[in-house]
Amino acid sequence: PALGIEGAAWALVINFAAQIPIFLMIVHKKVLGISNLTVIGQSIIKPLLSGIITAVILYIALGFINSSTLRLIAIPILFGLIYMLINYSFGTFDQKDKLMTIFFFHKFRLIFKRKK
Repeated sequence: PALGIEGAAWALVINFAAQIPIFLMIVHKKVLGISNLTVIGQSIIKPLLSGIITAVILYIALGFINSSTLRLIAIPILFGLIYMLINYSFGTFDQKDKLMTIFFFHKFRLIFKRKK
């Protein structure tokens, strides 16, 4: 009560930050039978590394685009496409994700083929 509504919010954040990782570790290990290193590698490390590599590629590529409007349009589109390709190549995706990625790029290619 002494810290008010912000104190309550911080208490929840600290509580969740402490409990959720422990809960997920127990569920993955005991219920699903997946090692914690596999979970960390597949769901944290690979996507994080993909995001960093994508950000570096975009930072370099956007140096060639002078228009701020074009940058505003290009950044989310390019980030999504490059991020998906890097995750695909890193093996982050399972078979279903890979099929959806191939389907997405096929549809994306068809959209640009029609406009030409």
